[in-house]
Amino acid sequence: MTLINEFAGSVYRTRLAMIDAIAEKWLTRNGKNSPQEIATIIAETSVRQQAQECYMAYWGFSAIAPGEYDYDKRAVENKPTIAELELAMSLYDPARH
Repeated sequence: MTLINEFAGSVYRTRLAMIDAIAEKWLTRNGKNSPQEIATIIAETSVRQQAQECYMAYWGFSAIAPGEYDYDKRAVENKPTIAELELAMSLYDPARH
């Protein structure tokens, strides 16, 4: 089975591009946070904590009930690790937001 680089209804050319999009969506709160708010979030919590919260929100046991989202099983199997999310979040540049 081929794994797809899909997140939130968008398909990405590479796994890295997908992970970057996940980090951006999380840190910007889907475009609602300003660059200043993003800087505050990172200053008040660690990037590791943000990565863990992001992972649990999207792929934690509470996020997917048994049998739910079966249509998207390939995308779930290609989920990023917390370390990958942490790296993407640490490299995120709020100025490009």
